[in-house]
Amino acid sequence: MIQDGKGKGKLTPTGKIGAAMDVTYEISHKPANGALDNAGSGKRIAHIHSITCESGEPLPTGDCDLLVDNQILRLRHNPAGPEWLVLSLDT
Repeated sequence: MIQDGKGKGKLTPTGKIGAAMDVTYEISHKPANGALDNAGSGKRIAHIHSITCESGEPLPTGDCDLLVDNQILRLRHNPAGPEWLVLSLDT
């Protein structure tokens, strides 16, 4: 799982090869449905606080993949604001 905090990765529109942008991001994880099991390891959902292109280019809208190490976080960018909806995490 991508760790909480700030990091660097690549952002690419879903399904487009060769259009990756170097980005910095800030992410945290929250318990799903507000519940954890007894060990405190219940299902957690990712929350993207920000994504910024290192070159200053505008970020793509629509569905995108954030590639961090060997993980892909599939996102949907709302063109009306800074929100990123996390669709799935593939490892």
